[in-house]
Amino acid sequence: MRPCRLTFTKLARALWNADQPRLARELVPQMEAAGIAPDAAFYRTQIAAAEDSHRYDEAEELFDEATKRGLTVRQPRRHGRRRRWF
Repeated sequence: MRPCRLTFTKLARALWNADQPRLARELVPQMEAAGIAPDAAFYRTQIAAAEDSHRYDEAEELFDEATKRGLTVRQPRRHGRRRRWF
């Protein structure tokens, strides 16, 4: 059985919950090797998990990565607040 996008998304969340963000971040190349492109839901899950872990810089990196891929995701919070653009 081959994993699908949902499998990778759930695995990413589980890795963040297990305090393994590096492994969660390494899923994208594995997804692409399996012929699965990460979607907005995958990135939204990773961003939310990073915020829940108070890793706001990583949440912003994930946001930037998603937008470079042309995906629409919300801006991450910055220390519990939404980032403001001036």
